[in-house]
Amino acid sequence: MTKELNSLTQRTGNFVVIVLPVINILYFLWHFLTLGKIYWATYSRFSELWGLAILVGSLFFLIALLFSNIAFIWRLIITLATLVIMCLNTFALFWGVPYHITTIALGNHTYHLVYVANDNGGEYYRLLECNKNSVFCKYTPDELRNSGPNNRDMKLVGDDNENEVHIIKNGYLIYTYGNQSRHYVSNLDETKIGLYTYYLGYYVENWSVIYNLYKCDNKFSCAKMPFQYSTNYKSIYELEDAELQVNKITNEINVFFKSALIFTYGEHPRCYVEGCEILEPQ
Repeated sequence: MTKELNSLTQRTGNFVVIVLPVINILYFLWHFLTLGKIYWATYSRFSELWGLAILVGSLFFLIALLFSNIAFIWRLIITLATLVIMCLNTFALFWGVPYHITTIALGNHTYHLVYVANDNGGEYYRLLECNKNSVFCKYTPDELRNSGPNNRDMKLVGDDNENEVHIIKNGYLIYTYGNQSRHYVSNLDETKIGLYTYYLGYYVENWSVIYNLYKCDNKFSCAKMPFQYSTNYKSIYELEDAELQVNKITNEINVFFKSALIFTYGEHPRCYVEGCEILEPQ
């Protein structure tokens, strides 16, 4: 009986010593082959549970080494290889996994808004563009810094007419992905006239930053106003040196850059500086 028990213990030990490294390799391949290419709402939770199960399984791996009758040199090689793979998996578990915030379908695509941890311990938002089945995904080019801990007030809004996806935070438009993807200057003051809210969007092109004015209704259906201002910049911190202010007496929108008035939008639009253009209405 004792001999049979020892034999069973050795076979179990051998099984765990061989199988756990294989599971580690499979998790490593899963993470790096699917990251940013396949996604669903519980992707991050699935990856976490699998990874944590592997970490807990490492305890059984250490116990199994004591009972396995595999040759010592092979046990040593397997142990070292497993430690390396487990370090990589731990890194994968806590870095780079996209955590789901919200999802929207637009046209032939599904878009997932996620947040991802970066190397400095912070977080940033990313937008995943996938086909309807959420495979063959890719990250859109821009990253958005996380300016607050609360992701519950984030949502995506699709504009069928313009084929654009808007990212909304705390009721305000912060980014648009589409034919001309753009960020928006953070407004400290209310920029609403009547039923419309005005936003100053900007995008970077060949070390020039280009600003445009947008008028949006309460459903975030936005129209581009006939204004454009372009200037060179030296630092990304200069991009938000612009500001919108509402003149409630004249019902006009004033655009400032580095505290200087550059444009007024209203019944009679007017530019004040070089680089500002009043475009033909679209």
